[in-house]
Amino acid sequence: KAYGTLPLYTDEVFVPMLWNGAQEDLHQSCAQQSHAVDGEVSVFHDCTLGHVSLSRQNDLASKEQGLQLVELKVGEFSGSFVSVSIKIPPQFRHELSVRHIVRLECKVQTTQDVEVYTKLNIKHGPNKEEMVRKIQPDAERPSQIDFDLSYTRINEKRVEDVWLDISFSDPNMAAFKISDVMLVRRLRAEF
Repeated sequence: KAYGTLPLYTDEVFVPMLWNGAQEDLHQSCAQQSHAVDGEVSVFHDCTLGHVSLSRQNDLASKEQGLQLVELKVGEFSGSFVSVSIKIPPQFRHELSVRHIVRLECKVQTTQDVEVYTKLNIKHGPNKEEMVRKIQPDAERPSQIDFDLSYTRINEKRVEDVWLDISFSDPNMAAFKISDVMLVRRLRAEF
């Protein structure tokens, strides 16, 4: 994938395989409350009888070839959320510090008026930091959501796990398209 213009001081970029490269179309039922799509992405929800499915196909609307569009479809659903969780690889979390800003870029489209949130989770030792931001769905251009780690109390030497959630509130009878997903890690400019 060509990344285009990256922010100054970028030291890591991560595009999950589900959204990267020419791959076969994928269709999976996510009826279980926890469903692993692949080694990086899982779907979670809180409905015991949820009708949730995930599909992936080439993003024909994208200007770049090989990008994938992931669609979640929710039928009858009595729960309160559906979440796509992305496991961040070791090279991205290696030497992660409070001097970093982690940016999520993604396009999110919804068929219903639902609230969309993203949460960066950092497990360090027995503790976990969570940073939550709201995403404004926009079919035309990617959202850019920054997580400034200077507002956390992470123990940089004990970072064990990092993952990102994209969550949809009250998703009954709705569909969500997620594309152009990229995480960028950069050092904050210091003066």
